Amino acid sequence: MRLASWLCLLLLWPTLLWPTGARAAWLEAASAHFVVYADDNEQNLRRFAERLERYHAAMELVTRRKTPPLSPSNRVTVYVVGSEADVQYLARSDDTWLNGFYMPRAGASLAVVPPQNDRGEETGRSLSALLHEYAHHFSLSTTTSPPPLWLAEGSAEFFASATFKSSGEVRLGEHAEARARELKRASQITARDVLDSGDKLAGNYLGFYAKSWLLYHYLVFEPRRQGQLAQYLAAITAGSRSLDAAQKAFGDLNALEQELVEYAGRRKFYYFAVPADAIRPSPVAIRALATGEGAVMPTRIRLHVGVKGEETRELAVQARAIAAQFPRDPAVLVVLAEAERGVGNDREAVTAADKAIALDPARIDSYLQKGLALFEIAEGSRDPAAFAKARDAFAVVTEREPDHPLPLVYFFRSYLAQGEVPPPLAMQRMQRAVELAPFDRSLRMSLAREQVKQGMVAEARTNLLPIANDPHGGWRAAEARTILASLDRQPDATQDGGSAKAHR
Repeated sequence: MRLASWLCLLLLWPTLLWPTGARAAWLEAASAHFVVYADDNEQNLRRFAERLERYHAAMELVTRRKTPPLSPSNRVTVYVVGSEADVQYLARSDDTWLNGFYMPRAGASLAVVPPQNDRGEETGRSLSALLHEYAHHFSLSTTTSPPPLWLAEGSAEFFASATFKSSGEVRLGEHAEARARELKRASQITARDVLDSGDKLAGNYLGFYAKSWLLYHYLVFEPRRQGQLAQYLAAITAGSRSLDAAQKAFGDLNALEQELVEYAGRRKFYYFAVPADAIRPSPVAIRALATGEGAVMPTRIRLHVGVKGEETRELAVQARAIAAQFPRDPAVLVVLAEAERGVGNDREAVTAADKAIALDPARIDSYLQKGLALFEIAEGSRDPAAFAKARDAFAVVTEREPDHPLPLVYFFRSYLAQGEVPPPLAMQRMQRAVELAPFDRSLRMSLAREQVKQGMVAEARTNLLPIANDPHGGWRAAEARTILASLDRQPDATQDGGSAKAHR
């Protein structure tokens, strides 16, 4: 018996990173744009969730961009784990400075952060990291044209220095003290460097972020430079290289650099003050998780972040043990279904999902897990009837949440999995999924590949260009550029197939 207990403890050790007995029970804070889970008290969680919603509302006012109403599944899920060490463990990172990360995925975007106990008006390091990543998410959700790397990071740093006043006012673009210190250590980096950087400054990314922040801040607030940032972006959108667009919009870059040096030395910086009465944040609803749902939360987090190999088998063991203890908790059974899928036990996953559906027919994630498991069974058999079963499960998700992107994605993929050409309806649904989750570049790439195969050149170009121009695109951006170059070589390539005010 002692040996069995020791083995169980060994398999469950990662869950001990969140000592549930040391704090309050797990809680959920749900709002229009976020779902936050934390093993914390209600006061801390509500303050954190309300700050996130106020931040979103303030960004909409300052940028004059409004995100469309979100389907519940397309909200960002934020997991608050025990410490920065837990964040680094989940990220598989040995970077001791890492204090949060974000993963943009259709129907499953998530962020992982350590406890958020900021009680004052200033923003702590961990919250700033989350606000930085959410600024990227917001940008990708409101435009299809990714900005150059310096602008993407400079604007994210600009918004991430937000402060939340006790009056309800939100200030955006305040002086970023950490970036100002980094500027002094990286004084050799010039405006020309960041405007023409690409990945050239990867070895000094802190200096790059700092200079990008300063340049963006200056172009936003300096009266002599008003309108130039819009001119620069227009030139980029029209196809100009960053440096060419900068020289056209900003003029002499050496003069710009001298102005930035002077600007960095100023004692006071402008910022946007968004008054409380101008902000209409979404209300936050707090829910205490049932005992079983709280117990399975560490397993759920690791599954959502993603695991491989032996870890996958460990999580399946964990999920089975917790399901044995809480056999009538549908939240536990949904996690069990996901864990069984992870180890290839798709029929067991369907069984777990069916049990969850029987206990709570209103849960959408039960039908989603069932559909995913049935789809994987169908992929193995190539049986049209099996794909029909999967589509039936996804149809329930669509019926209850019409704008959930994953049923649209798997309707499209079902034809590819059967070796068939996706018909117009499948192409339309995939395009809709891309519109619902523009931050998930993998969807856009999958659709663009099929559009190329079907001779839909104009449509393919529309989807490939944002990927090709994405400064964080990596191998996917390289593939998009290769496909675009191939299309350019084809003979018929040209044929178609606010309330905020500035303060000092």
